[in-house]
Amino acid sequence: LDLVDGPVVRVVVFDGGVGGGVRLVVVAHHLVVDGVSWRVLVEDFARAYGQVMAGEPVDLGARTTPFPVWAERLAAHVQAGGFDAELDHWRRMGEVDCAELPRDREHEGNGLVASQGSVSVGVSGEVTAALVREVAGVVRARVDEVLLAVVGRVVCGWVGGRVVVDVEGHGREELFAGVDVSRTVGWFTSVFPVVVADAGEWSDQVRGVKEAVRAVPHRGVGFGALRYLGSPEQREVVAGVPAAQVSFNYLGRFDTTTDHHTPYTAMTLGGSDAPEEERAHLLDIVGRIEDGRLIIEIAYSRDIHTESTIRRLADHLRDSLEELVGLGVSGGVSAVSPSDFALVELEQAAVDRVVGDGAGVVDVLPLTPMQQGMLFHSLLDGGSSYFEQLVVELDGVADVAALGRAWQRVVDERPALRVSLAWEELAEPVQVVHREVTVPVRVLDWRGCSVEWREQELARLVAEDEAAGLDLGRAPLLRVVLARVDETRVVVVWTFHHVLLDGWSLPLVLEDVFAAYRGRALKPRPSFRGHLEWLSERDTEAGLAHWREVLAGFDTPTPLPYDRTPRNLRQARSTQRLETPLSEENSAAVHRFAREQGVTVNAVVQGAWALLLAAYSGETDVVFGATTSGRPAELPGVEEALGLFINTLPVRVSIDPATPAATW
Repeated sequence: LDLVDGPVVRVVVFDGGVGGGVRLVVVAHHLVVDGVSWRVLVEDFARAYGQVMAGEPVDLGARTTPFPVWAERLAAHVQAGGFDAELDHWRRMGEVDCAELPRDREHEGNGLVASQGSVSVGVSGEVTAALVREVAGVVRARVDEVLLAVVGRVVCGWVGGRVVVDVEGHGREELFAGVDVSRTVGWFTSVFPVVVADAGEWSDQVRGVKEAVRAVPHRGVGFGALRYLGSPEQREVVAGVPAAQVSFNYLGRFDTTTDHHTPYTAMTLGGSDAPEEERAHLLDIVGRIEDGRLIIEIAYSRDIHTESTIRRLADHLRDSLEELVGLGVSGGVSAVSPSDFALVELEQAAVDRVVGDGAGVVDVLPLTPMQQGMLFHSLLDGGSSYFEQLVVELDGVADVAALGRAWQRVVDERPALRVSLAWEELAEPVQVVHREVTVPVRVLDWRGCSVEWREQELARLVAEDEAAGLDLGRAPLLRVVLARVDETRVVVVWTFHHVLLDGWSLPLVLEDVFAAYRGRALKPRPSFRGHLEWLSERDTEAGLAHWREVLAGFDTPTPLPYDRTPRNLRQARSTQRLETPLSEENSAAVHRFAREQGVTVNAVVQGAWALLLAAYSGETDVVFGATTSGRPAELPGVEEALGLFINTLPVRVSIDPATPAATW
């Protein structure tokens, strides 16, 4: 292999003749291939081989972004200051005091590759399966985070202090719009330092490592970019981080088993480094899953450590991992932490207060501004504001109990309906998405009762239900009453808090209930969390600049006329609603005018409202609030999502009597 003139890859086919089999050997320099690339190459070769054998043209699918394009974008990002915000993180790490690893023999450096030895230990398939399928979920951590927690506890216990560990990542982070390197072949691997410690209790150990790893900006891509592509000042900052004596890499599932879907009958993975090279670390710890078992390998220098020392360390790693997995399976460890809930800012004490051990909580999310306003008014009014009741009569319901189970199934499958709110002792209120909630379903039998009695009983039931209210701190924020009228008709009283749903969502929920009642699968719907993520990514400063410009010079609310001085201007509930239907002739005229002018009916109605406000207030510059759907078009499928998307925006209108109405 020749890094300057090439080649950097060689492929050799050994033909063993009749009965001897064929061997394919692929040798590539690490500069052009990483672990993810090997997977891509193996899959692509199997696909291409199958196509050739079938007499088809080779088609490996759409190309992802070429490595040189990604490399150029990365360099430009560094030069444009794209990683400057993380320099403070690396400065703080440079101030950390860390312990040195013990040595069995005095020897400078980390030893040459020629002196390298290795020790491997493994856990059973049962322990591996429990780690991957159960424990990682229980402690809300990735497998690599769990393993690093074990490494931190064992190594730090050995050295008697904190240790810097160089952690390897795949490096294929989504940094740039329009760039997809998920199946690009190249060396993307990132290496970044993480400070680990022995926290004592396993819960604290896993929690501490999770927070340390997740605090690293951009999963560590910026550290290497600043180190090698940065300015002298940037390089000086990252150079101040203590040099790691230990590296850790979790390769994931790296099975060499084959099946009938591939042309391979056996597979061997290997590699080598130049013997005269200086090793980068005293210890290199690698974890991988082979044939269903987790294997942990420790590479070391025989010039510095004895095999017995490393063997004891490896055995301690295995035993500690088995201990942690056993505790995780039995429920003896909980490691819920702030980074588990990425969309909210909570300290550990607040996390403990809001979710406890986290077993019953799926997520903690922020409230939209509209939800915050509804919570405020609900608390101000003693819980009576935004209390919603929908009364419908359904026909064709042969099994009322099945209808009740349908409501439960819908809530089971829709996270937006399993929410409660928390606000006590928090800087910002949050909504807690519970793993399981039981929908209160009350079944009544009104068969044989007169229409008059049913109407009176329904009015009494609705009033009683409203008086009971809803506890915003307890999920679910909905309940259902099913009153059978005859053998097929049922009156449904659906009570819910407006903070859960907007009007757009109501028919979607009923659609789900009907599907569940008929035993059908519920259609996929985008999550409300996706909307909250979208909101968190908005440019707040740009938004503020827009509204400052729109509302510049307007500092006093447009006055409303009233006969009596309002007792409570903050009251969120109306005392009475008055409806004034337009005649068919006037309605048709409004629609015709809107079509002729190329505007919506909504714009015509808002214009009329602005004129009315101007007439009553005596002002020619008015502002009023207008409710919008709040469902951004750039979110795919947002029309099918459940949640409270609506928003109220200020509409500022200047009234010029000399302007023709259509133009205005």
